[in-house]
Order: sequence, then C-alpha cells, then structure tokens
Amino acid sequence: LLSFLPGLRGKIEDGLRAAIDTSQYCFRPDGREAFTVLFLGSFRHTPNQAALGWFARRVLPLVLERRPEARLVVVGAEPPPRYGLPNSSAIEVRGFVEDIREPLSRYAVFVCPILSGSGIRVKLLEAFAAGIPAVSTRLGAEGLARQDGEFCALADDPKAFAERILSLFEEPQ
Repeated sequence: LLSFLPGLRGKIEDGLRAAIDTSQYCFRPDGREAFTVLFLGSFRHTPNQAALGWFARRVLPLVLERRPEARLVVVGAEPPPRYGLPNSSAIEVRGFVEDIREPLSRYAVFVCPILSGSGIRVKLLEAFAAGIPAVSTRLGAEGLARQDGEFCALADDPKAFAERILSLFEEPQ
C-alpha cells in the first residue's frame, strides 16, 4: 500500500490489517446496559459455534459467581437452538438483527472468545468503532491487538477471560 500511497507513511502500523468505515458507527463510551455481555457472530461459521459453547460453559459461570445479575446476549445469523446452550436465564438468544450497530451501542462488554480459525475479526473492528469495551482471546484479536489492554483486553483461559469482563463491568473507561 505504501508503494502506491507514500503519503500514508507513519499512518500504517505493521501487523495491523483490515478496516471499516468508522463514520458509520456512533462511538458510545457510556450509557450502556450494565452487566451485559454481547457475543456476535454468524453461526454458519463453526469457530463461532465453538467460541460460544466455550464461553457459555466455561467463562459465563465464573462471571455469574461474582455478578449474578450479568447476562449474555447472543446476536447473529442462524444461532444455535436454545437447548444447545446451558440452561441459564442469564443467556438471551436474539439471533439475526438488521443493524449490528444497535447491539454494539447498547450492551456493556463485547466478547470475542475465538479458539480456532484465521483471518481478521471484523466484528472486533466494529466493536472498537462503537466504543464497546471488548475482551478477546489472542487468536480472536490476531492482527488487531498484540498485547492485553492495547486495544482490548486479552485472555485465553476461562478464569482470566472472566476477570477481564468483571474488570470492565467495574471500570468501562
């Protein structure tokens, strides 16, 4: 890209690839529904299915131990049947939404617990543009964030992932 547009030198950071039109998103740093966690993904993609299963079974119970009022909101095309998830009143399956910017501006914490697959998670870029605090696995943030706290919180084991969410519940800024 720099060979075609040398004027971008100093504006492009190595290792960070992909983009969205941030002008289409309303950056909302506050006024969100407290203690809500948003999971977003097309469930035709098996890494999203595995990520949701891992999160709902291994991470969410740890969050609920300390914050029983917390809830997980699942958004995305072709969501898993409700019986495929743990039986918990803390899980709401919304399924497909017309405009992803609505849930991105509404809920308190965005999670990207991807455990397999490759490529840039555009959903993380959308979360960043919407100002929703985010927690991701390192694989989920591959190509977007290199270290914990740089652009989002990073954690790869259930306990650390839950701790990052709980911390963001307390201090979303």
